[in-house]
Amino acid sequence: MDRFNLIINHLERIKSNTANNEDYKFIEDIIKIEAANYNTFSKLIYDIFLFFVQDVKDSNYTFEAYKSWYIKTKELEMFWDGRDSYLILWDISTGDRKTLKIENSDITNFKLIEEYLEIISKN
Repeated sequence: MDRFNLIINHLERIKSNTANNEDYKFIEDIIKIEAANYNTFSKLIYDIFLFFVQDVKDSNYTFEAYKSWYIKTKELEMFWDGRDSYLILWDISTGDRKTLKIENSDITNFKLIEEYLEIISKN
């Protein structure tokens, strides 16, 4: 089994609430390894979020613009700035951007991803 499918298998168990500590450890290890790789880290985090976020209305990953990306749902928009390494989540339901969460450092663990997913699931 290739690395991509291994990652997907662990993420599927996490998503279905059948994961064990090994599933979380595997994902944590992948994130830590990829954090050192400027060319692939941002895309990994983008793909993990796309795997979990329901009702994605629009999304885009831009390798040329410092590995930046965004994911938009009906009421939320998440943006990763690859140059400055921050992740921001906005409520856009009123037409304005209201900041719900902002992280000004690299994502180095799955717990942070889960914090964002928790906020997303409540909106």
